[in-house]
Amino acid sequence: MTATASATSATALTRSDQLNIFTVSMGHGITHWLHIVPTVLLLVVKDEFGLDYTDVGLYGSVYAAAATVTNLAGGPLTDLIGRRERFMLASLIIMAVSMVALYFVVDFWSFLAAAVLVSIGNHLWHPAAIPYLASRYEERRGYALSIHSLFSNLGDSAAPTVVGGMIAGWYFLTFSWRETALLNALPVLLLLPAFIIIVMPRRTKENRTQKEGMNFGDYIHGIWGQLKNKAVLGLALMAGFRSTAQHSLRLFFPFYIAEVLTDLTVAEAAGFAGLALTALNLGGSFAAIPAGIASDRYGRRPIVMWALALSTVFIFSLSFLQDEFSLVIGISLVGFSIYALRPVMVGWMMDIVPREFRGSCTNLMFTTQSAMQMVSPLIAGAIADVYGVVYVFYFAAGLLLLANTVAFMLPKK
Repeated sequence: MTATASATSATALTRSDQLNIFTVSMGHGITHWLHIVPTVLLLVVKDEFGLDYTDVGLYGSVYAAAATVTNLAGGPLTDLIGRRERFMLASLIIMAVSMVALYFVVDFWSFLAAAVLVSIGNHLWHPAAIPYLASRYEERRGYALSIHSLFSNLGDSAAPTVVGGMIAGWYFLTFSWRETALLNALPVLLLLPAFIIIVMPRRTKENRTQKEGMNFGDYIHGIWGQLKNKAVLGLALMAGFRSTAQHSLRLFFPFYIAEVLTDLTVAEAAGFAGLALTALNLGGSFAAIPAGIASDRYGRRPIVMWALALSTVFIFSLSFLQDEFSLVIGISLVGFSIYALRPVMVGWMMDIVPREFRGSCTNLMFTTQSAMQMVSPLIAGAIADVYGVVYVFYFAAGLLLLANTVAFMLPKK
């Protein structure tokens, strides 16, 4: 398609299209809001249940294991069955249930069980929503996925401060961590009616002549061909290294902040840890859309390589920052570079695979990420127990360096 045709298509989004994109993206934001809740609560849970950093790593590994199983099932199911909006609806409902489950936990093991529900709900969203937007808005894929990613970054950014502040008593009332979890089910409950009205009917109205899903034999033949595609596998591996570094940082940043601010109670430290996680995510929230648009114009590969290189430098530099102000600035720069990559890498995967396999190849990317995250939190926790939490930064910087090495080896076209 010519540049002129692309430009014409780019202006063709109706108000209904925009409303649909933003409603789906809000759902993405809420799933990310709720999936960050247990991470902030974990600082208080660690103190209440007498956990060490290896236990914290175990939480991260269990969460990733549930994500891996969900990804393995979610991609094929969304491709074979179709009706991706139904899977998005199921994701939202599971996320609400998981917050209620957190209220009733009695020990660390029941906390882990609730975390499994959080992970299932969060990771069921992606193989449904990303191909849904990528296929529906073909010529504005970078824009649609960037809006989708922007809301996830906003959810990741707002949730830590809100959740931490509720525990610390910043909003006139002080809530226990269980009460905090229960109250955070409200956003998804508020979105559900709008999602059902706006998103659910659209496929029936606009695609009633199109065949839903795929033939199983054709699916197996086609997906095997994608698994032999070195570019697909390399992109999934690169995304795995990046996501693993991000997961380790997000998991252990609250404990690093608590160690630095030693004069605070655990509840007060949870509030400041929430601010640190907000700083980490806020940079990515502002960078997501420019990164997506730049990748549409200049290509995915150069944007990914520059962002990974900057992320490695920024993370390595964090351990040299001694005061609170510079630490917040440094954390924001890490978020600016590492979180902006999400829509670019997803768009890259959408570029190189056929339309009918976008769900499974998105699933392959997220499965690779979650499978690698099954091991990395335990490694990071052991490192933190033996050497200190700050050494988790070096571990994450090394993972990003590996991601950039893989990106360099991917085909330029």
